[in-house]
Amino acid sequence: MKAAVLYSYEDLRVEDIGRPRCGPGEAIVRTMASGICSGDVMRWYIEKKAPLVIGHEPSGIIIEVGSGVTTVKPGDRVYVHHHAPCHSCPRCEREDHVQ
Repeated sequence: MKAAVLYSYEDLRVEDIGRPRCGPGEAIVRTMASGICSGDVMRWYIEKKAPLVIGHEPSGIIIEVGSGVTTVKPGDRVYVHHHAPCHSCPRCEREDHVQ
């Protein structure tokens, strides 16, 4: 699969990277579109994270699901939220998942 990999603010490359493996409770999404947010274009913010694959606001189609996944199936169109809640801290308990 291909990904846009940022190495520095002036060095962004489209590269072939390995396809991820699908584990229990996970799903693989074929990205059809991905947003680029303000953090992706602020040099001071993004360079400290490099190298990284940019575009953390994807939407696409489920192509594989792992064991135990019951809420989505291959072929479903999805948007992937880019914040991963822990479901146990005070913010998550009040459903404030954007931290």
